[in-house]
Amino acid sequence: MQTSPSSSIARQNLAKLLRQHRGVRSQRAFAAELGISYTCLQKWEKGLSFPNVENLHKLADYFGFENMDAFLGYLNQATSLPLTTAEDDEALVAEIISKIRHLPLRKATRVIGSAMHFISLDTPEEPQF
Repeated sequence: MQTSPSSSIARQNLAKLLRQHRGVRSQRAFAAELGISYTCLQKWEKGLSFPNVENLHKLADYFGFENMDAFLGYLNQATSLPLTTAEDDEALVAEIISKIRHLPLRKATRVIGSAMHFISLDTPEEPQF
């Protein structure tokens, strides 16, 4: 498990992440969607407290992380990248498809396979096409 899950950086990133994903919804509606209490959400958004293990699991699941350690790793980054919404993901997929649509099927398949390979590497290298 990550060390210092409730570090200052983790608290700030969690607060930012929650506010970003709540959007215009009320805190009560978003808390209900997350399966947590309204007061917990208020405290987390203000950085006054940090979720317990049970709630960290709920949040990791909600935000699409494979496990709580990955979620804590994300929160403990000095500059966490914003998580994307399903709409963002769909737009990105559409953009990728538009860029490879002109390629022969075999080449497009190889490009996508190479991309998936480099995504899985800790230290990506230049793709070889």
